[in-house]
Amino acid sequence: MQYDSILDIDLVVSRAHAGDSDAQYQLGLCYQYGGTFAQSWTEAVSWYNKSAAQGSAWPLNNLAMCYATGAGVPPSMTEAVKLFRQAAVRGNATAQFNLGVCYANGKGVSQSMTEAAMWYRQAAEGGHVSAQFNLGMFYESGEGVAQSWSDAIYWYRIAAEQASALAMNRLGRCCALAEGVPQSHVEAVKWYREAAVQGNATAQFNLGVCYAYGKGVSHSWAEAAKWYHMAAESGDVDAQFNLGWCYGSGNGVKQSGGDAARWLQRAARQGHAEAQLILERHYWRGGRPTGSWVEGIRWNAPGAE
Repeated sequence: MQYDSILDIDLVVSRAHAGDSDAQYQLGLCYQYGGTFAQSWTEAVSWYNKSAAQGSAWPLNNLAMCYATGAGVPPSMTEAVKLFRQAAVRGNATAQFNLGVCYANGKGVSQSMTEAAMWYRQAAEGGHVSAQFNLGMFYESGEGVAQSWSDAIYWYRIAAEQASALAMNRLGRCCALAEGVPQSHVEAVKWYREAAVQGNATAQFNLGVCYAYGKGVSHSWAEAAKWYHMAAESGDVDAQFNLGWCYGSGNGVKQSGGDAARWLQRAARQGHAEAQLILERHYWRGGRPTGSWVEGIRWNAPGAE
């Protein structure tokens, strides 16, 4: 659905030309996304400027994004930060988060994790889910704030309640490793699964590992291979390696040297050292992949102690 399909576009245009700030912002969005009007970043910037001149926070944030990406204006992170700050001090949680990202990465400002944490907190308290997750990460690592597992878990839970797959996966990891919470593989599986069904590749891989080792669920190579495959298709390098291992060993899938080689190759191309070593020793020197090339490999479960 195009953005302007939900608007009375004639009324928006009329009010924008009459100086209504909200209508000017909406018209900027219409030009940004295209639809009734041909997509035009130049027009979008023009209308965002008109709206921002009246002190509105959202057009200031959008203008900042234009400067950050060079959309309709010459790119300038310095200008982007200035505009993010103007929107942030007006209470716009998205701008507060964006300003935090700038400080965390030293883009347009001197890098400062303390400043990043301050802005993430303001955005998080305003309900911004990515800021909530990032603030949790800061408390976990002790960047910009005093390290605190209880605060990390608090913000992960708040973000997870807003369906953040990243936070769900992180909570699963905390439960599995007893970081900030009592160890519970059952609870870890619950969080991994909630993130996995949203398409989070890391959570899909982690859920596959749980099935492979029977942690929090009944052991099942078929389920492990299924979740590895989902994560591998999304580019998770560890899942690609583990799926190659499954095909090589015949665990959870029909043994296939060709499929094992294919997934190991994909992992190797992403720098997976063990996949590169296996291929070097047993495939690259052995010519074309066959169903028997895997027989010379001792297929120990990946990651097994």
